[in-house]
Amino acid sequence: MTSSRNSEEEEVSSHNIEVLQDVTRRVKEVYDILNRETNRVCKEMEAHDEPAKKLEQNPFPKILKLNVGGHVFLTTLATLNNAPSGNFTEIVTFSILNVY
Repeated sequence: MTSSRNSEEEEVSSHNIEVLQDVTRRVKEVYDILNRETNRVCKEMEAHDEPAKKLEQNPFPKILKLNVGGHVFLTTLATLNNAPSGNFTEIVTFSILNVY
């Protein structure tokens, strides 16, 4: 009986070691995936922070000069934001952002 019991304990122990190795391998895989995703998200955040940094360094001018069909208009960003035509404001704001 003792020999049989030792053999069973060795099988259980061997099985436990295999299970532990499998769990360790899977945890490492998950760690690697999380590491890659963290690096990807950090790069995306840096890419999104770039325009914000540019705006901090170059704030909008107080007076905006708009060339509409060869006619030059002077206005302010506040005036454009108050205009009821939100689409026009978005287009002009987008254009201004791309200048910087």
